[in-house]
Amino acid sequence: MAEQYEERFKQREQELEDRLDEKDKEIEELIEEHKNKSEISLNELKKFYEDEKDRLEKRAVDEKARYEKKLNQAIDDYEERITEMNNNHEDAFNGLEEEKASMEGNL
Repeated sequence: MAEQYEERFKQREQELEDRLDEKDKEIEELIEEHKNKSEISLNELKKFYEDEKDRLEKRAVDEKARYEKKLNQAIDDYEERITEMNNNHEDAFNGLEEEKASMEGNL
């Protein structure tokens, strides 16, 4: 009878060890699955970050180019206005010089 108990005990012990091995295997599979999902998520986040970084860098370059174009246009406009004003002043000055010369000639 002791042999029967010992045999049943060994059998039960083996069953429990088998169940424990199954649970360990299930846990390892869950860990591996979680690891894979985490790596996929991380790679997706990295790609999103890189895409956003590229998009923002391109936008910054485009904005800079647009503002430089506006600035250059404003500079050109001011230079044109200054040249025009300078020419007008020269014309007025020449007109006054002619008037002066005419008045001096009349004296």
